[in-house]
Amino acid sequence: MTTLKLFGYRYNVVDDIDVNNRGLLGICESDKHTISMSVEMSKQQRFSVLIHEIVEAILDHLGIELEHQWVMIIETVAFQVLVDNWGVLAQHMVALEEDRKLESLPVVTRTLQ
Repeated sequence: MTTLKLFGYRYNVVDDIDVNNRGLLGICESDKHTISMSVEMSKQQRFSVLIHEIVEAILDHLGIELEHQWVMIIETVAFQVLVDNWGVLAQHMVALEEDRKLESLPVVTRTLQ
């Protein structure tokens, strides 16, 4: 099990055979702070699905409802940016960690109008 921090909440990321049985790749349950992942995916697909479920969690916390195609577009673009720029992003994360511990970073919230 892995844990992610989203909006100040700790989300458990778990492998769940039931996700496979339902014909899905991932499920985000924001109310339970859980992301359940299919157990039968490549590493690349797993990372992409995790990004997808993180997008779902973010939208849910912000109260934004998007058609699923837009969630998939955001997932695809985020995946491409993260994978293609991993080295540069990692350098920035290391620099950030040198200045602050990640756990102490403030949670940024916005009021949507």
